[in-house]
Order: sequence, then structure tokens, then C-alpha cells
Amino acid sequence: MKTRYLSIFAALALVACVSSCSDDSFQAENVDEGKLNTSSIIPEVTNAEIIISDQQGAQHVASRRVTDLTDYIITVENSRGETVANWTYASMPQLPVFPVGTYTIKVASCEETPAAWEAPLFLGSQTFEIRKNEVTDVQTVVCKLANIAVSVTCTDELVAASEGDINITVTSKDAHSLTYSANETRKGYFQAMGQTTLEVHFTGTVNGNAEDFRYVLKDIAAGQHRKVNFSLRNNPNNPPDEVGNITNDGDGISVSTTVTGVDLTSDTPVEEEVLPDNDRPGQEENPDEPDPPTPGDWNIDFTSETLNLDGINNPVGWTGDAIVQITSTEGFAKLEVEIDSEGLTPDVLGGVGLSSKFDLATGMSLVPVDNMDLSAGLSGLKFPIKEAVTGDGITTVDFVISDFVPLLNIYPGKSDFIITVTDKKGNVGSMTLKFQS
Repeated sequence: MKTRYLSIFAALALVACVSSCSDDSFQAENVDEGKLNTSSIIPEVTNAEIIISDQQGAQHVASRRVTDLTDYIITVENSRGETVANWTYASMPQLPVFPVGTYTIKVASCEETPAAWEAPLFLGSQTFEIRKNEVTDVQTVVCKLANIAVSVTCTDELVAASEGDINITVTSKDAHSLTYSANETRKGYFQAMGQTTLEVHFTGTVNGNAEDFRYVLKDIAAGQHRKVNFSLRNNPNNPPDEVGNITNDGDGISVSTTVTGVDLTSDTPVEEEVLPDNDRPGQEENPDEPDPPTPGDWNIDFTSETLNLDGINNPVGWTGDAIVQITSTEGFAKLEVEIDSEGLTPDVLGGVGLSSKFDLATGMSLVPVDNMDLSAGLSGLKFPIKEAVTGDGITTVDFVISDFVPLLNIYPGKSDFIITVTDKKGNVGSMTLKFQS
């Protein structure tokens, strides 16, 4: 459920502004300058579990006392991406003067850290124009969770069966980690790096036997909360002397793992996802027998007649088509693309109307501080968007980057295109298209 609030500071700043701006004869000292009304900077911070905002905006005084936004960081950048002002929310001047031009105001709840306890990072931005001899207001800045939350729980039965030495370490791919005890109630927050992978490492003595195994959380996006639960596995088929032992057939493992995912960047929780137990020796069911899909099963497939989907493509001297044909038997709800590139920096991508992550199903950027409509840039580069992806009866989409490949020669280096499809029943499939120039 969504509620909103503001800090007391916003109310005081608004009252001060009303009195200070009542003089209609305002003139900037330089006719090529204007002023920014900082009391109009109203962060609205949203996630599904904690919603910080004020539904009535500047009109509703009582609700402003709910939360203090004093330490939020406000940054103003010019059109070249240069920082021209930086304050905390509490220290903003009322009417700072800026040269005429286009600016972006960015709001952050705190400085970003690779891994920390109870450190949610909320980010939002809004563009505004400074006009000569005018006072500019800023539209509401919507801030969303930009890092990843991970919480860990252990059932009472598991704790009782242990010797009090349970530790669960969650580690990011750049080796930053947090270690949870069996009774840890805090959330850990990890930096989001595209589709992020985290490793969960469980150690402890359970039923008199040492447990030591790892569990991988894959394809985690900014704004998601992964809830990892460990419980005691009870297998009535085990003889008593095998309970707790890690055996090759997997029957003796004491600990079972489940994971639920919640999307904190929207007001609608993601449908619960229960992942299989850790891939330990013998845990697979009939590992040598493939389970081919039966008629009616969903399928997401990636094929290409022109590109190598299993290796690395060389764009140097490339001519002709560069197309990945994507098939989804249940249609397309999302078609997300992340560009992880050494040469195609955010500035370069911005120059052709793109960002480093976007959804062709909506035409929108998925970069939290960005959240721009990229439809014009995507269409100009011949990407299918919106109804061409999500329309009724559409089960095949051509991901065409023929006009994009020449950029890889101009801006050389490693470039990966990570394509993730979510079908209309919630099934997910992904692949990575690799280039090296």
C-alpha cells in the first residue's frame, strides 16, 4: 500500500519561499540567469514495503512529521553532466542562481556502498529549465530503491538442531560480503551491477554433522529484495545413522533452502518464487535423463543465422544483418536489454537516445536515476518496441542490431548484450550476445 510523506523542512522551506517570492518584481542580477525554487524539490520515495512520501504534497502539513529527509543528498548537474551544486536536503539555499540552461536534479538517500546493513539507497532525478529572470519549480522527484536487499532467516527447528555455529555469508561478484547469524533480523543491502549474482554460503553443525554448501542467487535487479530461508530437512526414508550426513545421493542433507523475491520498486509484490535446493552432488532428479518439454509447455529460445550466440563476435569489417530471433511460446511481457560495454559508456549511449538498460516492451529506460522514455532512440535504431513486442499473438521478435554494430568499431572493447525475456505467464529466459573489437 502506498502512503506518502515529507519532512518538516519542506513545510518550513515552502512557507519561507511564499514570503520571499511574493515580490513579482524579481530580476536576476544577470539577465542570462534565473533562480531555482528549492522548496519545490519534493522527494517521493517509493517501495512496496517502505513508502516515504506525502500524498497531499505541500498541502498536507500533519503528515510531514512522519519521516525526516534532512540528510538526503541533492545534486544539480548541467547538460554536460557536470556537478554545479550539491547540498543536503536541510542545507539547500532557498533560491540559488544558475545560468540559463537545462539541468538535472538528482536525489539520493545516502552515499552508495558495495555492501552494508540497513542501508537502502533510494535514487531519483528530474530535469528542469532555468530561464532568464524567472523562478523555476521542480516537479516531484520519484526515488526508487537502487540497490538490492537480502534478508536471511533460519527456522526454529533448524536452530534447535544446530550447535549454535550457523553462519550465512552473502557475497557479491566483486567480493563484498555480509555474514548473517541464525538470528540476524537486519537486511543487508548490496550494490546493483546490472543483472547481479550473489553467492550464499551456509556453514554450521546440524544434527552433529558439518554442513558447508553454497547457493547462487541469479539475475537480481536493482530494487529487489531476496528473502532466503533455511529450514531443517526431514527425510523419513533415511536410516537414523545417516540423518545429517551429506551423501552422494543427497538423501542425508539436513538443510533445505528456499528463496522468495519481492520487487520493491513497485507497489505490487512479485509472485513468490521458490527456487530449488542447492545443486549439490546427487541432488538432481535423474540427472542423466533430460526432461523434454511436452506439448503446451512454455519455451523461450534464441537463434541467429548471422551471429554466434555461443562465442564472441568480431564487429570489425562487419557487413550485413545482425539479428537474434527470439521465440516465446507464451508471448512477451518484458524484453529487457542490458548493455555491458567498455566502449559504449552511458554518455555514448545517451548520444544515440539509449541507456545501458531498457525494456523493449515499454520503450523505457531501466536505469533507476534515469527512467526516461527511449522510444524515439530505440525506433531510430530499428529495435521493436511496445505493441510490436507485447501484442496479442506475437510469439517471435527479431532483435535487430545491424545499425548498432558499427558503433562497436568506433568505441572498441568488450561489449555484451544481456537479453532477458519474461513471458506472459512469468517464465524467464536469458542469453548474452558477446562482441569484442
